[in-house]
Amino acid sequence: MIAEAERPVIFAGGGVVASGACSEVLMLAELLGAPVVTTLLGKGVVPETHPLCLGMIGMHGSRLTNRAVIECDLMLAVGVRFDDRATGNVQSFAPKARIIHIDVDASEIGKNVRVDLPIVAGVKETLTSIYKNLAASKEKLKKTAWGERINQLKKELPEEDNQSQGGSVVTPPLIVRTVMKVLGEDDIVTTEVGQCQMWTAQYLKVRKPRMLITSGGLGTMGFGFPAAIGAKVAKPSSVVVDMAGDGSFLMNCNQLATAVEEDIPVVVVVFNNRYLGMVRQWQELFFGKRYSATYLGETPNFVKLAEAFGAHGWFVERVSELEPALREAVKCGKPAVVDVQIPKEYNVFPIIPPGKGLQDIMVG
Repeated sequence: MIAEAERPVIFAGGGVVASGACSEVLMLAELLGAPVVTTLLGKGVVPETHPLCLGMIGMHGSRLTNRAVIECDLMLAVGVRFDDRATGNVQSFAPKARIIHIDVDASEIGKNVRVDLPIVAGVKETLTSIYKNLAASKEKLKKTAWGERINQLKKELPEEDNQSQGGSVVTPPLIVRTVMKVLGEDDIVTTEVGQCQMWTAQYLKVRKPRMLITSGGLGTMGFGFPAAIGAKVAKPSSVVVDMAGDGSFLMNCNQLATAVEEDIPVVVVVFNNRYLGMVRQWQELFFGKRYSATYLGETPNFVKLAEAFGAHGWFVERVSELEPALREAVKCGKPAVVDVQIPKEYNVFPIIPPGKGLQDIMVG
């Protein structure tokens, strides 16, 4: 099926990371010249700086990535569960593709999406076997025309900061890109849930598995800060940054006490819009701006909150202040909170409306 396909896509998820099969995915992708798309938890399976890695698919995936799924004629799905945030409306998901699904858990096969060839087995062993058989065959495996089409799509559908405010206003994509500048290859990013999670997923170029730690489909507000503390204890040589919304950080900000008392120097970057941002965005786009229970008010002062616990705090409201504050927070050697003011009604785009398919993407 793989050899016969003209437009194959490898769809990789968290199961690849869990099974330690990232190098096998990359080897197979390079053998075929096949683009790799991922779930949120699959970010980093293939370095996102690699030309074959298109990034995350689904509700907040890019136009390029979702278009590749729409046009592919074969999907090799590896360690994924086809959740609704990745597929959108399953009736229109990968409409031209035959689907091979490899997963160690038989209950995942056919649960959400029709599968043409199920393989219930370990991902690492199965990919190794597939690679050896393909590499030994005499068939022409490189999908050259498909590669040319992907390159054309990259030009037609470039990654955009659709809503860049310009000037001195700090935008969420700028925050993520600046954090990337400050961090090294072995540093770790965790996320809370909501807009901050999706901005991070969209703009953070993850170079290694487990560089990004997020609660994924569990949607656990308050996850990112304690996860950052755990990651720092596990890898004390790495800088660890929690990308937080103000609403999510308020769920577990009391853990500043743990970080200070146990001398665990993690950095929390707060995307501060004074809203439960993702819920507010849905209320704006799909419920006629009938806002309810999403405005958080103007308290607390996060810098003073951090200082009250014995941590360090920085307040950022201009572009010129952002990078210096982040670098100081990383170097200070103490738990730190960087409170970044962003526009109150800045939305996450692209987005696929609930119940719609990947072809119904909204770009702002």
